[in-house]
Parts: sequence; structure tokens; C-alpha cells
Amino acid sequence: PERLYILGPGTTMRAVADKLGIEKTLLGVDLVRDGARLTGDAGEQDILRSLEGAGSIIVTPIGGQGHFFGRGNQQISAEVIARVGIENITVAATMEKIASLRDSLLHVDTGERMLDNELLGWRKVITGFQTESICRVAT
Repeated sequence: PERLYILGPGTTMRAVADKLGIEKTLLGVDLVRDGARLTGDAGEQDILRSLEGAGSIIVTPIGGQGHFFGRGNQQISAEVIARVGIENITVAATMEKIASLRDSLLHVDTGERMLDNELLGWRKVITGFQTESICRVAT
């Protein structure tokens, strides 16, 4: 099967989906395959059942806080992240959102300390068309 795209919640992800012509729930996690929404407002089990092959997670940090896992998107659980692989995670945020974060610091809190530790360090953040920034990730 084609790659499964797991789109996190938020206005940034909705704007990305709008540009792609894909319907997106604002507060939910949506699943996209073959350019079409497979499931809207998916739960953890929906995601795990749909992960038949390759997957990618695309998330945005919460404005003012910087959490991109563990707050507002618990459906993207440690098990989901482990199955997809941390190399298949994309973080996207506007420059305004990055600027609103204290020290441009991102945070993770998956509930699994070992996974959180794997996510620590420096991460590329897509900030616009062909633009990116580098942000530090902490717990």
C-alpha cells in the first residue's frame, strides 16, 4: 500500500491540508493515503490498524508551549511513533510560532522516557515553502 500520512491537529496542519486539497479536522489527527483522507479524527487504534506499510507523521508544536508530542495529540502514541520511526517525523510551524517559543525550544512528552530521549537534540522544522529552521528539542 501507499505511505500513510498521519497529520496532527492544529491550524498549521489544516492549512497544509487545504493547500493539498484534503479535508482536515481542526482538533483531530487525520490519516491520508493516496492523496485522500482515509480517516478523520482518528484514534490510536485507527492509526495502528491503518499502518500496513510505510508511514509518516507530520505535526506542529502547540503555540506558546512548543510541545509537538504528548499534548493535544495523544493519539500519536509512543507505539505509533515507534512503528513509523523517528526518521519519518516532520515538524512544521510558522516562523511566528517558532518566535513565540521561549528560546525557540520544542518539547516532547510521549510517556516513554527512552523514546523521548531519542527525540531530543536538534530538529529541522519546516517553516514555509522551501524554508526551514533548526530548533532544539527538550522534554
